[in-house]
Amino acid sequence: MFDSPAPVTEHVFLMYASYLASLRRHFPEIRKDPISAAYFDRAFILAIEEFERQAVRDPLNERIALQHARVLVLGAYYYDNGRLYESALARLQRAVELAPRRVLTHLALGVAYLNVQRPAEALEAFKRAYAIYPALGRTQAHLALAYAELGNNPEAARWLVSAMQLGHSVDRLFVLRVADALARTGDQQGGLHLLKEYLVTRNGPIFLWALHGGTGGLEDYEVARAASGLFPRRGDSALADALTVAADGLCVRPIPLARLRGMELQPLWSEPADCREPWRTEARY
Repeated sequence: MFDSPAPVTEHVFLMYASYLASLRRHFPEIRKDPISAAYFDRAFILAIEEFERQAVRDPLNERIALQHARVLVLGAYYYDNGRLYESALARLQRAVELAPRRVLTHLALGVAYLNVQRPAEALEAFKRAYAIYPALGRTQAHLALAYAELGNNPEAARWLVSAMQLGHSVDRLFVLRVADALARTGDQQGGLHLLKEYLVTRNGPIFLWALHGGTGGLEDYEVARAASGLFPRRGDSALADALTVAADGLCVRPIPLARLRGMELQPLWSEPADCREPWRTEARY
């Protein structure tokens, strides 16, 4: 595509950057294979050269700058090269200058700052994104990440809860990490309510879990069971007990069949399954 005499649209760069990003999970395998490594080197060099040319042709296009930075970040990760990361930051800062009202550009800059252990600058970038459009759950989840990196776990929990209430899907392991950090610093109740909010936003009210089952299966079951381990004596022990007792309900799944009785459609419900043995859970259905 880059060698074509036809004009190259910005969609080409988005596709190219997306393809290189899709290879990230395969980077260890690529590095081990000389042929694959040579192909990747060529693909990366070609991308950088073309992005540089396009930046000269269209210097006011912030989307090109954003995708250029995206490829540089991938290169920094693949080659373990900090200079590529600094170059990516410069492109992202340029993209923000060109489009100061684009939320995703601010978020990309903030994530890049987090990746180079500059959480204070990341927080400022995320705050600017939030000021532009406060109702985006993704921005609030990023604010939680920055606060956690700065050691402010109460603020991280507050922003996580807000992001979940807006329907954003947050990382389960990050929720557990913040809850554990709150518990270790004496705020057991804050950590417990964070776990509860995570489970309720994914599975509905606690009293309904045994009726219709949750959606998270084994992973959500483990979060619910963690409540009793993190908060056995202090904090809201009644809520910890309620989550522990209700945890088994997260494994109930409706059988996708129905039986007609007269004019009434009645679903057939499965029996509670043992989350600790997920292979048996799958075998039931």
